[in-house]
Amino acid sequence: MRYYEFMASYERGRPVFFFVVAAQSAGKPNDSKIRAVEKYLIDLGLTVNPDLLNKRDTKPPGWGIQGVIRGGQGKVSAGTSSFRKMLGIEK
Repeated sequence: MRYYEFMASYERGRPVFFFVVAAQSAGKPNDSKIRAVEKYLIDLGLTVNPDLLNKRDTKPPGWGIQGVIRGGQGKVSAGTSSFRKMLGIEK
């Protein structure tokens, strides 16, 4: 449903899907680990895109680092930019 909602509001581009698959092991899937990975990926997505449609069971942490993560928008200093590059957030 969110896919159709997004595509109806998006004017250009091509959809790309990524499937994350757990290593196969004997027994029942570990639901708690699956939920933890899902929550982590959604948190990461929200960090990059606060307008992310899928916010299921996710409340962002109440902290941030100015110019790096959940710390507002705008021009960043050269030091902040270097820090972001080191973390792989910026190229």
